[in-house]
Amino acid sequence: MSEQPQTPRSRRIPEARIAEYLRAACVYLKERGGSAKKAEVINAIKPRLNLSAEELSLSPSGYERWHVGLAFSFIGFQKAGFLKRGGGTWRLLDAGRAAMESMTAMEMLDAAHEKYAEWDAAREEEDEDSQDHTETDSAIPRVWLIGTGQNATMWDRFRSKGEIAVGFASNGEQVGDLSRMKPDQIYARIKALTGKEDPKNDSRACWEFAHEMQVGEIVLARSGNSKLLAAGRVSGPYRFDPNAPDYAHTRKIDWIDVHDRFMPTGVQLSVKTLTEMSRYPDYLDLMLGRRSGLAEQYLESKGLDALAIDTFFKQEPFIVDAASALTAESASVDSSDMPPSLRSIEADWFGPGSNLSEILEALATKRAVILQGSPGTGKSFLAEKLAHGFAKSRDRVVRVQFHPAYSYEDFVRGIRAKGSEFVVENGPLVRIADAAKRSPNEQFVLFIDEINRGNVAKILGEALSLIEADKRDERHAVDLGLEYRGSHRFWIPPNVAVLATMNTADRSIALVDYALRRRFAFFRLEPAYDRPAFLNRLMDQFAPSADEAGSASDQSRVIARRIVDAMQEINAAITAERSFGREFAIGHSFFCKFDSQQRLGPAQWASRVFSQEICPLIDEYCVEHPKLRDKLFSLIPSF
Repeated sequence: MSEQPQTPRSRRIPEARIAEYLRAACVYLKERGGSAKKAEVINAIKPRLNLSAEELSLSPSGYERWHVGLAFSFIGFQKAGFLKRGGGTWRLLDAGRAAMESMTAMEMLDAAHEKYAEWDAAREEEDEDSQDHTETDSAIPRVWLIGTGQNATMWDRFRSKGEIAVGFASNGEQVGDLSRMKPDQIYARIKALTGKEDPKNDSRACWEFAHEMQVGEIVLARSGNSKLLAAGRVSGPYRFDPNAPDYAHTRKIDWIDVHDRFMPTGVQLSVKTLTEMSRYPDYLDLMLGRRSGLAEQYLESKGLDALAIDTFFKQEPFIVDAASALTAESASVDSSDMPPSLRSIEADWFGPGSNLSEILEALATKRAVILQGSPGTGKSFLAEKLAHGFAKSRDRVVRVQFHPAYSYEDFVRGIRAKGSEFVVENGPLVRIADAAKRSPNEQFVLFIDEINRGNVAKILGEALSLIEADKRDERHAVDLGLEYRGSHRFWIPPNVAVLATMNTADRSIALVDYALRRRFAFFRLEPAYDRPAFLNRLMDQFAPSADEAGSASDQSRVIARRIVDAMQEINAAITAERSFGREFAIGHSFFCKFDSQQRLGPAQWASRVFSQEICPLIDEYCVEHPKLRDKLFSLIPSF
């Protein structure tokens, strides 16, 4: 391809200026505790930037030019690990915080450019390696383009209900349940209903919607022939509502990125109701906003010059990947979006709020999460609350605890003695999978406490591969050793999340192997002694009744502060010891069980916790480290 001409200086925003946009976004996110909605960030930093008339002018895509520059360069900041976005929320990551301390705005942008260039070069190599453009792009799941009705009249329903639908009814009379019909039957029925001479496209759309579209695949919603509205992931099977007046054929969908993308002049979207786009890799790159060689060649063939191509690709892209069928815009959950059952967790959660949001996000996307940490960091407590809140019902949570004697037959499926007979029984994994398949629109959680106390590889067996988010459909079913529902084929549906806990300090249990680790998202829970929320919790639970003297309140504050100071010193000594480290730090939950109704006062209760719980744990840790034991005991406070 010939060298591209330079965009005129008056129309191109200098990179130093774009670096200021991104720096301002990082500063604002830091002020907000690390995360904020995208619209909030845009509205907050706009008045801070003293934007010129040129920067505020509209681009061909309809966005202000400074906004386009920010959104496009954001991708590089993602690749550099500075920022993350998901579900309309922008987050400042630890690498971004560190970069703000050590780099100028332009140095951060340069680093982002390098990471983006590496990623883009890898994509170009993939394009060059694939000369047969008729093959489906295997780098992402299959992608479908769906209409939203004339003038996008169905889009509000699709978005608010989290679904997509097709319908070819006439005067309230439906085609029928597509799952029970063959292609020729659908064709004949639509022809009779609509009077069309050859409804080939309509009947094919119905067939593909019901029979070929799979859970986990990507859907792009369009309005007309030039505008894309959103990208989503299919999350449910085909369903038919015989009582619906129209659009009776539905599937659940998780909208993972909702924003407008406009096709360039002279390039139109297919106006068929449903079209599989994966077979057209050049066109698919255009819709997703991926600047590949194929996409540029296609635009050149349509007569677009370099400036027009450059402008088109500055629109905010849709980005999807094969591992999770989600994107950098993966579905996220923040506290404002939580149901009341999840918001209540925050009252008993002393970690950063962003961590709680990230755990919920991983449950929604990765579908498998492990909370790891040392004793007393609240792993089981938090996991149980998250499980019940995420599933929104205790009836949809199954809890098991792994231990050395726990087996595949206990967990998956095995032969059990029943009196004088032997019968095949399903374990909790098969039971929750069956329940989830019967209720595909509900969330289920399998809660595994102490996952690394058992032999995980033996307990899971062939089901290990089924935990991955992109293996959650019947196409990836595996053969169980014992017959299951008339065959040996078993799979885990996408509406089952696996939430587990793992103790990092127990030397008697094996390390989790890599095969398991790559299937889970891991979150470390730390002791909360350094967090103001925990100190406030102690003071609240020790608070005297209203009729007690003020000196009692002062005493409660002293006791709370003494506990916090002592435990911070003890953990600092444990962490500094080469044989231990932070995996052995003692958690805060030992001090979260004070009952003001009991006969013990705060001082007596705290003394008992240290003598009966903290000291025995130190003894266990320091069997081979008597000097450290003596040092830690010397730090135990008196009350």
